[in-house]
Amino acid sequence: MKKTSKTKDQRPKTILLLSTIYYLLSTILMGCIARTYTITQERADLDLEGNRGYIKGTPPPPEKEPEKMRTINVLEIEFGQPLRTGE
Repeated sequence: MKKTSKTKDQRPKTILLLSTIYYLLSTILMGCIARTYTITQERADLDLEGNRGYIKGTPPPPEKEPEKMRTINVLEIEFGQPLRTGE
C-alpha cells in the first residue's frame, strides 16, 4: 500500500509562509517605510454613446447611473538608504 503523508501537502504552504515572514522582517530591518492612503478621483469617460456593443438595433437604457467618483487605495514602499561600512 502507498502511504500518503500530510506533510508533503503542507510543505508548499509552510515554505510560502516562511518566505513571506522572512521578506517582511528583512524589509522592516533594512529601514523600508510603507505608507497607505486613499485617493478619491473623478471617473473618466462616463458618457455612454453609440451602440455599446450591439450589432443590430438600439441598446436599452442603462439600469443605473454609473458612479461619478472612484476610490483608489495606494500602497507606497520607500526603500531605506543602504548601510555603508568601511568608509
